[in-house]
Amino acid sequence: MKKLLLVLLLFVSSQAQAGYFEISGSGNYRKTTYDENNYSIYRSGTAAVAYNFWELSALEISYTKARTDDVKTDYVARSYVTFYGADLIFTLASKQSLFQPYIKVGAAYQDKNGTYKQTNQLVTALPEIKGWAPTGGIGFKIILGKHIAIKTGIDAWSSPLSQENVTYDYAARLGLSFIF
Repeated sequence: MKKLLLVLLLFVSSQAQAGYFEISGSGNYRKTTYDENNYSIYRSGTAAVAYNFWELSALEISYTKARTDDVKTDYVARSYVTFYGADLIFTLASKQSLFQPYIKVGAAYQDKNGTYKQTNQLVTALPEIKGWAPTGGIGFKIILGKHIAIKTGIDAWSSPLSQENVTYDYAARLGLSFIF
């Protein structure tokens, strides 16, 4: 019985594979000007660390910070968004492929707050939105060398689960990944 178990274990076992880490970052700056008194500025940054524990699977932890400033003739508004995300990533190509499409699912803790001020009025705070929400995305990596890749994708998330009215946010990302 022991010999049969040993033979089965040897034939069913897969090769041991060491995991590897990937550090990535992306940023965005956009200014839209209507005239000198009416414009919008959006800026955001995302940093992520992924641990690839199997050939086609990874766990990614990410942090995103964004700020929007809207300056119009009759009001000024400012909003901040902070995300802490955790996603499982499933790659649809092998580690050796130069083009690696992926899908991801997970959750993010989000904190959204903002204010606006109309001309000759006091500053008004927007309702703060905080809580956990499901996330998902698709994208791909293009491997440029042994330790560097371009990573792009589209991510989506809903409003926190604690909210009655569900809303959805989307982000398109483009950045660099460093593979260790």
